[in-house]
Amino acid sequence: MFLRLFYSASSILFWLIPEGIWINEIRPGQQSLYWLKIPAVVISHQDMKVVVARGSAPALRILYDYVYLDKHYENDLVRFSAPDRGVKFEYGLAYPVGKSVWVYINPNQPTQTVLEPGVQEISLDFFWLGTLLALIVSGLSIKELSGLNRLRRLNF
Repeated sequence: MFLRLFYSASSILFWLIPEGIWINEIRPGQQSLYWLKIPAVVISHQDMKVVVARGSAPALRILYDYVYLDKHYENDLVRFSAPDRGVKFEYGLAYPVGKSVWVYINPNQPTQTVLEPGVQEISLDFFWLGTLLALIVSGLSIKELSGLNRLRRLNF
């Protein structure tokens, strides 16, 4: 019983990896290519820390201001694969405070904007790797579960 539960749970957990990447990065990144392009202004840079495999790393939060349908908004999303919305400090050179920039806005949800639309290559790599791992774990789980069923039939 425990092994059956373990194999089923591990299979489900491994499917959550590519699904999370798809929902949070790939789907909105692809959709952003077709969003409205509107002017914005970079209003501040803030130092921050992002969580990485070995602790935390310094990063930069770039905040920009834009107007959509006569209402002011602020956002800090540079690209969809940015961890915790922080980016490398080099982005501060490309987006200095006071610079006029173009942002891509979701017309159905005006609080959702991004400076660099599309999907980063690394997101696609992680998605396909996660999908491959999920398929392997699911296949092994099905194999083990069918083996457990055969053993149970032989014992009864």
